Amino acid sequence: ADWFPLELCFGIPLFSSELNRKVCRKIATHGLCRKESLQNLLHSSRKLSLQVLNFVHSFQ
Repeated sequence: ADWFPLELCFGIPLFSSELNRKVCRKIATHGLCRKESLQNLLHSSRKLSLQVLNFVHSFQ
C-alpha cells in the first residue's frame, strides 16, 4: 500500500513555493522517505529516547 505525508515540517517555514519544490525534490532524490530510511529513523529515535531516559534517571 502506498502512502503519502499529509504534512511536512522541514524545521523552517518555506514560504517560497520554488524553495519548497527544491526541498521536496531533494528528499525524493536522496530517498529519505524510503521504507529503509524510515526504519532507520525509527531505530535512531528509539535509541535516542532510551539514552535521554538513562541520562535523566542518572540525575534522580
